[in-house]
Amino acid sequence: MGWRLLAIWLAALAVTINPACRNGEDCTTGSMPEVLKRWQLQLPGDAYLYPTLMGPDFLLSWYSDGHQCFATVGRKDGCKKQQWCCAHDAPAPLYYNLQPAFFENILLLPAPRGLLVLADGTCRMLEVPYASGEPSVTVHKGIAYRVYYSTGQRLAHLTAHDLKKDSLTVLTTIDAPDSASIFLKNPFLSFDEKNGKILVAGYTYYWPSNHLTRNGVLRIALPEGRILSNQLLTPPNSEARGLNQHPVVWGNLSFWTAQTELICYDHVRNSIRWRRQMPAPMVTSRMLVHDGSLYFAAEDGMLYAIALPSGALQWLAPVSGSPGRVFPSGEFLFVVGGSDGVLHGIRRNDGAVVLKMRSPRHDISTGIFYQRTAWADENGVLLFDGNSWQYFSVKMPCHFQPPTPPVSGK
Repeated sequence: MGWRLLAIWLAALAVTINPACRNGEDCTTGSMPEVLKRWQLQLPGDAYLYPTLMGPDFLLSWYSDGHQCFATVGRKDGCKKQQWCCAHDAPAPLYYNLQPAFFENILLLPAPRGLLVLADGTCRMLEVPYASGEPSVTVHKGIAYRVYYSTGQRLAHLTAHDLKKDSLTVLTTIDAPDSASIFLKNPFLSFDEKNGKILVAGYTYYWPSNHLTRNGVLRIALPEGRILSNQLLTPPNSEARGLNQHPVVWGNLSFWTAQTELICYDHVRNSIRWRRQMPAPMVTSRMLVHDGSLYFAAEDGMLYAIALPSGALQWLAPVSGSPGRVFPSGEFLFVVGGSDGVLHGIRRNDGAVVLKMRSPRHDISTGIFYQRTAWADENGVLLFDGNSWQYFSVKMPCHFQPPTPPVSGK
């Protein structure tokens, strides 16, 4: 089926679109999905961060002569508008987990020793007196919240950086127990009936001598940094099963992973709602919550859809090992497989795999294949094949009923 889809892609410009079908929606009357290339752009280096939006444009990244470079690129035409090349610590090793943030017209990228600020064609570093930090940052009303480490991961400092005054305040410092290390996930904002706005941050204590691991979550009052509660998320274990992802939030519920365990935590009521054992952990992908479902792309090459708030399995779909992030696009989901370099399209309502697309120059031996650093939304799909960025629009069939993969493991 994959090669047939590729042939359709090569002939895409010759296929007629019927805009009147399916109650006026823009779809194709053919029996298979149709992919139309809108533009292609070659940049002088490999992509190392997931694309993001900066205003109406894409922000793309690459390395050049030892510098990390960025460019804003028009979504409609693929033309470069602004470009930065920065001689600062690169966040590249953190790209699986990297979560940048925006404040007014600037982009904040977490770097090992501070925040990299991109604005108005310039880049500068907001430096901090710590050697490393979490790969994500949370911004609220001009304050950037981030976790930094010192004393060989023995101390975790939850900080508040006033972006207008460029001043750093330590809200609280968490000291690991004797002989343990601490890993404190960057916080997200929540609300407590008695204390108003609070921060919620998960943590892992790890004892390397015996691999003992303890996972919990803290609720922290603002602005004083007082710890309101300390809830154990998982029983202590000796398999080094720590919290391995930043959580995703859906109303008063947040979702956490500790290797194969998926935990639903009510951060308003400070209680565990449910736990679910997944068949395999998630490493290279990230959880997605969208339209009442949680999507979990695991290392077993399957994409799992979980109903919210119940936690029931809705369906599972075969994608690829080492998958990238999952992106919603209308009634469909897109994910690039790390082990096959293929773009996979999945129908959201039943998990049917409706699209498998390779780069026209696909060759694993030469490094030309679609990378995990992709992007998709209702307007199109942005892919990097190891040589160039390519932006597509995808037209799904008006009446397409592929076989639904069997659902098991309920």
